Amino acid sequence: MSVMHRVAQRPGGHDPDFIFWCPGCRFGHGVWITTTCEKTGARWTWNGSMEKPTFGPSILVTGTNFTEAGLADYDAWMKAGAPDRQGKAFDSVDWRCHSHVINGQIHYCGDSTHKLAGQIVDMPDVDALCVEPQAGSN
Repeated sequence: MSVMHRVAQRPGGHDPDFIFWCPGCRFGHGVWITTTCEKTGARWTWNGSMEKPTFGPSILVTGTNFTEAGLADYDAWMKAGAPDRQGKAFDSVDWRCHSHVINGQIHYCGDSTHKLAGQIVDMPDVDALCVEPQAGSN
């Protein structure tokens, strides 16, 4: 079982060394060990374990997502041919995921905006998340 995916490094790229699945956000988070993250300058320490990793310091991931109304407006705008919006933004909400990864568990900080804020969960097996299509399926 492996709870992280080792990322193949592209020449001249700024790829993370590892990606782990975040059950709170329901997508992967990157961690830079050998280089720094170009966007934030962050770099983490790692205990060397693929099964029960520990990273330091904490991991903070932030972003913005459309609200349901914002997504509906965006879809309608795209269907209309993306006319000039005259500076009007789509309704959206900021989010954050703040955690400590310790011995294969994600310790979510209380300032995370998802439903797992303040909880501790085991890191999921990334190999189990990658499902190959069945032979003969379309």
